[in-house]
Amino acid sequence: MDLSAGFDAAGIEYLEVNERRAAIIYRNSVIMMNTVNRTMTAAGEYKLELWEPSPDSRREEHDDVLDALTAELLTVVDATQLDE
Repeated sequence: MDLSAGFDAAGIEYLEVNERRAAIIYRNSVIMMNTVNRTMTAAGEYKLELWEPSPDSRREEHDDVLDALTAELLTVVDATQLDE
């Protein structure tokens, strides 16, 4: 899946650190994404790590932001792949 296209389509701010890693700003949190064995434009699997939670969030919400990002990204990526 093309994660870069998914971020762009969803309007999610990100910065590609290299071809397999990106820093993401989502719901005022900073998240690091690492792809496993592939690039951002052809990812099969990825891992997320919350680097800096939103100042407004509670500890129990930290996993929720990662789950919400995953759900939004997968929805957008699936929709953009259907358009092709």
